[in-house]
Amino acid sequence: TAANYAAVACSDLPTCQGQWWPEGMDFQHGFDITQHVGPNYLGGQLTSDGRVAIHVSHRLGAVLVLGYLAILLVMLWRQRAQSGLDRAIALAGGALVIQFCLGLTNVWLHIPLIIAVAHNAMGAGLLLSMVHLIWRHHQLALPALSPAPHTTTINREVTA
Repeated sequence: TAANYAAVACSDLPTCQGQWWPEGMDFQHGFDITQHVGPNYLGGQLTSDGRVAIHVSHRLGAVLVLGYLAILLVMLWRQRAQSGLDRAIALAGGALVIQFCLGLTNVWLHIPLIIAVAHNAMGAGLLLSMVHLIWRHHQLALPALSPAPHTTTINREVTA
């Protein structure tokens, strides 16, 4: 949304421009990867309808990610006693909540720079927390490997 100046295309919540599904959204223009990027980085080249399509897509994607990760984290949290993932689950859950709140705050406060930068940084933080959770889950799922004997005893009689 930021790269295409689409963050300000929808300035109200939970609707966009007062509608649940804004009329005239131009997904073809908004997601045209073959368009030429000029010196203003599409600042004045992308249509308003294209920007609305990008922003609405971002919101829908955010709601899907929020729902999916929330269900996953709740399922993992219920099994935390056996899994040993308490801290990793809490870290990912905290990052998810903060990221969602920053996204809402961006819209409510009309994209203040500090909140927009924090939203981008927390997106990376959420990704890293999920990678950490997956890594911890994988580490705990590995069977305990017992060290294999590396030496053998050879009994030899020395005869002279």
